[in-house]
Amino acid sequence: MTRADYHRQLFLSAAIFNWLVGFGFIFLYRPVLGVLAPETLPQHTLFLHLFAVVVICFGISYLQISRDCKRHPDLIKQGALAKAAIFFMVFGYWLGELIDWKLLSLAAVDLIYSLLFIECLRYQRQQAAPAGPATNNSAKSNNIEQITEGSKHVI
Repeated sequence: MTRADYHRQLFLSAAIFNWLVGFGFIFLYRPVLGVLAPETLPQHTLFLHLFAVVVICFGISYLQISRDCKRHPDLIKQGALAKAAIFFMVFGYWLGELIDWKLLSLAAVDLIYSLLFIECLRYQRQQAAPAGPATNNSAKSNNIEQITEGSKHVI
């Protein structure tokens, strides 16, 4: 599997993960939250459903990224930031003993995706970087040789 194939699969799996979570929070929120965080069952589901819609939309973005990772570095950055933010928000609630480890373990998946997205960005940046210093040094030495040759003729 090539690195490009790996990144395609990574973002496709992130899309599927987001859709499962998003649709789960819309259609199965009582059993899902009943298992993950029973203490967070809302009286009104509006904000939970709004959050779920955003999660689903990010899943659509991940599908778009999976089709051509190089064309969407800004979406990858947003995804990495959003997934890290979700983890740290849930982590804060866990530290405050407002939720237990089950919801934290689901959020840990987001942290893992965030780190993998960052790795993808670094790889893309590395691939887009110009060739190493040897090329730059040879260009500089060519310029020096031209200057030296020119001064020989002037003197």
